[in-house]
Amino acid sequence: MEEGVCKTIRSSGLNKYVIVLRRSNPYIIVHELSHMVENELNLSLEQEFLYKVYQDIEQNLKQSNILVQKIIGQIIFKEIQVYQTPKSRASELFARYFELFAWAQEVYPKDKEYLIRTQDLNRVFLATNQWKKSYLDLQIMERIDKEVKEYSDKTAFKDINKVQSSWTNKFSPGSKKIGSIFEDDN
Repeated sequence: MEEGVCKTIRSSGLNKYVIVLRRSNPYIIVHELSHMVENELNLSLEQEFLYKVYQDIEQNLKQSNILVQKIIGQIIFKEIQVYQTPKSRASELFARYFELFAWAQEVYPKDKEYLIRTQDLNRVFLATNQWKKSYLDLQIMERIDKEVKEYSDKTAFKDINKVQSSWTNKFSPGSKKIGSIFEDDN
């Protein structure tokens, strides 16, 4: 077993999924959940999705910073070589596209190897993100329970660029005051 695996159990029109993880890291969880979404929506990724990803990489990767180039080179090119068929390669690329975003510092600040941000990845994956928004998101929304959808539509979301961890100032190296994180003076 690799880092994780997503198994589909099909029975009488209802799919169930079992995700087994060797380690519990956000990027592994996102990767396996992506396989689940692909199977649940019965996505055919060999054409348009594959084209969008490679178009983005060809047009935008060279302008990105060296850390983004390194992680994309590792996760998209090097590790995907073992997948032989176009279908398995497209499936793995789909999962790795989402996995890349889970490596970002906003999601997984413990990662010290790549130190990438979501905005760095968004600059590379312009066409792929547009495909996600115009195709994949619509497919997902069609499957969401009506009550959940209505609640979600009414809920205000924060702009990801304006979200800041409440812990940031507590542990920053430039902070002069050292005190309890519970705001007591002891």
